[in-house]
Amino acid sequence: MLFRKPQTTADVLRARYLSAVLSYVATRVGADAAEDITAEVFGAAFRALSRCPAPAPQGSEHDPARAWLFGIARHKVADHLRRPKNRETLPLPESLLAPGGPEASVERAETARALRCVLEALPELQKEALLLKYVEQLSLAEIALALGKSETAISQLLYRARQSAREHGKAYFCSEEL
Repeated sequence: MLFRKPQTTADVLRARYLSAVLSYVATRVGADAAEDITAEVFGAAFRALSRCPAPAPQGSEHDPARAWLFGIARHKVADHLRRPKNRETLPLPESLLAPGGPEASVERAETARALRCVLEALPELQKEALLLKYVEQLSLAEIALALGKSETAISQLLYRARQSAREHGKAYFCSEEL
């Protein structure tokens, strides 16, 4: 009879969230630094496993362990961006751009530039909340845990972030013809 070694919390975190954390970090800092920062995230998480909430069953809508891990990732990204040499503006990842002909490529590049400008114009916390919600697809509860705020505060923050993005985006996305 073969016995299977039970999965530890560290194994579960790595198996479920390594690619999601890497994607989030790459979106924030670029592909060059993403692997190193992701390694820092998991290193910090593994050193603090005693504080990690129990992972929810696979497929659950709300997983406190996921939110806890993204909170660590957020702090590691902020640490990285605080270093003066790391404050450059980064392009949107290629994975967010759809394939197409040359005209579509130019249009995507212009849209990506406009989105970067809109995101950069937002306060850091609003930008962070939007990325966690719409890029990483975290639930309100997970974003609240990751940002250390209540779900109500996150709802309000996302509302304000969308309003701000809409205001800043008018110059880029609204045509005079409408």
